[in-house]
Formats: sequence, C-alpha cells, structure tokens
Amino acid sequence: MLIILVIISGCASINKKFRSSVEADVGIFADHTMAMLQAADFGISKNNALYTKDFFNYSEPEEIRFVADRNDVDIALRSMMGYSLKLVSIAETNGSTKARIEAYVVYLKEMDDSILEALELGNEYYASLITEVGEQEKFMDALKKAQPIIDALGRYMKKTLDDLEEAAEHLENKIDIKIDQRYAEVIHYQKTLEKEKYAILSGLEELHLIGKGDVDAYNRLKSGETVVPVDIIPEGPLTYEQRWEIAKHLMEALGMIDSIWRQIQPSWELYRETHLELDRLHKKLNDEASRIRLITLVWLRAHLKMASGVVSPAEWFNINETPSMLIKMGTSAVF
Repeated sequence: MLIILVIISGCASINKKFRSSVEADVGIFADHTMAMLQAADFGISKNNALYTKDFFNYSEPEEIRFVADRNDVDIALRSMMGYSLKLVSIAETNGSTKARIEAYVVYLKEMDDSILEALELGNEYYASLITEVGEQEKFMDALKKAQPIIDALGRYMKKTLDDLEEAAEHLENKIDIKIDQRYAEVIHYQKTLEKEKYAILSGLEELHLIGKGDVDAYNRLKSGETVVPVDIIPEGPLTYEQRWEIAKHLMEALGMIDSIWRQIQPSWELYRETHLELDRLHKKLNDEASRIRLITLVWLRAHLKMASGVVSPAEWFNINETPSMLIKMGTSAVF
C-alpha cells in the first residue's frame, strides 16, 4: 500500500502532460481513486488493540477467517488502485489511440488468475469482452466496453466487505465470551458487592421510614435481604437508640463493602475497558466498510461517466452524489 502511495506522488506531473484531452484525463481518475482509498483502515486488528490484543489467537478459526476476509478486501482495494494507475501508464507510454487500446487489451488479458476467478464472469464471457474492447476505435469506448469487468470488481468488493463484517461479528462474539471468562471472578464479586450494597441502603431506608412512623417498615427490615445481627433486633418496637445501633452496623458493613470494592475496582475497570475497546474496534470496522462501499460506488460511476464521454472530471466524482467525504479526500470519513 505504501509503495503504491509513493508511486502516485508523481501523478501531478503526469496530469499536466495528459489533461489536454479526454483520454489524458484518466490521470485525474487515478488521483481521485488514490485519494479516496489511501486511508482505508479496518479496526479489529491486534495492532490497533491495547486491552483486547491478548484475546486474539490467530491460530483459531474465527481469527483465521477474519484475516483471510480482510486480505480479500485489501486485494480488491489494490485491484482498484492498480487498475486506475494502469490507465495512467497506458496513456503515458502510448502515443496513439490504437496503441493505447492494444495495451489496454494486453493488460486485461494478463490480469491475475485469482482476480479473474473472483470476478466470476466466466472465461468465455471475459474473452468476448476483451474482443469487443479491442474492436473499438476510441480509447474511451474501449473503457466503456470493459465496464462489465469494472462492475464485477464492484460486486466482488461488496461480497468481500459483507464477508468481512460477518467474520468480524463472529470474532467479536467469541472475544466477548473470552473476556467474561477471564474476568469471571471479578464479575461475580462485583455483582455480590452490588447486591449487598443495595440491600444495606434498603435497610437504611427502612430505618428512616420507621422514624417517620411507617408501621410496616420494621417488618420489611427484618424480612428483607439486609443482614442485621439478631442480637440487636428487639422483640418489640424499636427505640431511637436501637435504630441508631442498627444504623451504625449497616454503615460499618457499607464501609467494609467499599473497602473490598477498592481492591477489585482496578480489575473491574480493566474488564469494562476491554469490552469498550472491542466495541470501538468493531464499530470502526463497520464504519470503514460502509465508507469503502460508498467509495466503490463512486468509483464505478466515475469510470462509467469517464468512459461514456463526460468531459469534465468534476462530473465524474460529483460531490452532490456523495457526502462530504469527497471534499476531505484521504481522511477517515465516518458515515
């Protein structure tokens, strides 16, 4: 990816040479393609993780599938960029329209077998498209005849993104379970302390209601989940001193709970941060997948418009058809 981005640093000079004609404007098409795709970054990755990295095991099925699907998306992205750059190369190295069409046909014929298989066009149909491309008299007409190939690449991109999102969903679910298993004791203690804390607070509330004259509050206090020693619960009505004695006991118990909580709080916070990080990484991946889908759609339309004879490059990548992402080329726009 970095090598490709270094290569495009020379696109400015290429554009100056070739923007005098419709065919030459493929340089602008390549520039826009690179600007849109260069910031692609899918979130669920060990390199992007701080807390969750220890839960990734790349020898397990979910991780293997996720990595494979992410690599497929990378291949599709590189194919889009490589195709765009190749058009510039063809325009630069071939002076006549005929030579450009011939070079374009050679490029299509020599396309990697794995890419051709992914496009799912069939050998005979693909060969017929190349024949039609070679029969054209204008370079833009040749590009237009090849549009089914470009559309197939768009379908492949959609499929790989769908597969990646599904793999990421399975991977997140598995890691969620792993996190809960590692912090099972912390979760248990937190729930126990939380339950006891609210039971004590409930007892303190009942003591307050007793003082307000609630005749049923004392029975609720004795029958509730608040732990009160039997020796400080009298048989008859509670006096002020007895209520105060029970209140002191409950406050001491609350202090003990707070002390215990301080011991497990760091582990509990680490548990929560791990889950939150996993959620953020998964959301980032989904956002990026949505962004790449939109970029792919824009790219397909731009190629079709360029090949159909639309002269102005501004109309190929029409910002009115897309969000403000096209204004901020190369940034990680979120949709």
